[in-house]
Amino acid sequence: MDQAEDFAAKLGDRLRRARHSGRWPQADVAERAGVSQATISRMELGAGGSITLDTWSAVAAAAGVRFIADMRSDAGRECAWPAMATTAARRCQALIDDEARSGGWKALTEIAGDEIETVLVRPVRGEVAIIRVWDALASVDAAARDLLRAIEREREMRVRSIDVGGLAVVLYTAGNRRRVAESRPILREVVPASGARWVSALRHPRLPMPREPGLIWASPDGWRIRPTPHRPGWQ
Repeated sequence: MDQAEDFAAKLGDRLRRARHSGRWPQADVAERAGVSQATISRMELGAGGSITLDTWSAVAAAAGVRFIADMRSDAGRECAWPAMATTAARRCQALIDDEARSGGWKALTEIAGDEIETVLVRPVRGEVAIIRVWDALASVDAAARDLLRAIEREREMRVRSIDVGGLAVVLYTAGNRRRVAESRPILREVVPASGARWVSALRHPRLPMPREPGLIWASPDGWRIRPTPHRPGWQ
């Protein structure tokens, strides 16, 4: 069994256990993910090595499973498939940390999951920001709702004088652009704040964080961010 097949078998087992834990039929998970029941069956049987990352991400979101931490390595060995899936997201995470440092923010927590999360804190202004990096975006609705839940969890842990906000950073790939365009009504509801205001708040210590969650783009290589894609390319 090669590395991709080995990872697929492990992920399939996690998917099966998560589905059983939630008491979801394969057909329900398949419908939410937009795939066939046969695809779910293949994954759970360990035969998903040739299934695309987009499909794995969609099924993971539908079943509430976090995969990337497990995909990253196996007993210290790197696997080419997960490495390609996470390198840009890791660069993007580091980029956000660097950008936010100039604005007086400090990165306290980093969590690897289907989305990579950073918790930024700016004590001078009493602000906390949950930053989610969306790499291979499968379900916009699921990812956006998960961001809102993360914000609410953080608020529950903080005193009322602390403002808690959230920002989605989306890699500017063809697939992600298409999914964002198709999901604009959801995004207007869930992440309505101006991306430009969020970028400014990250970079400038005197500018307040927007009260509502927002969304910005990151270049495919994970080296640059911008509020919105005004024109194609990154020239």
